Amino acid sequence: MLATLLECAGFAVTTACDGRDALAQSHRQRPCVIVLDLMMPRMTGEEFREVQRNDPEICDIPIVVVSAKHDASETARRMNAAAFSPKPLDADLLIDAVTHCCAGAP
Repeated sequence: MLATLLECAGFAVTTACDGRDALAQSHRQRPCVIVLDLMMPRMTGEEFREVQRNDPEICDIPIVVVSAKHDASETARRMNAAAFSPKPLDADLLIDAVTHCCAGAP
């Protein structure tokens, strides 16, 4: 659903099955933004962000956190996320956040 929403808005989207896959793909494809759920298999969103922030090749890629967790906005703030979009998703809010992160990206 997320991928389809962003593709319909004109973004090229790559999906990952879990956090480890997302890290590997971030190295291969260097996205302008990472849309990150806090609850993922094999690695939580917080664990992903910690690894990403310590990796000089991908540490500067902004993240947009999406989550249904009750404290997700606070978690996103602690993670220094570029934006937070609660679930259920507000399509306009998410598209605006991704657009803002990708503005000026090659």
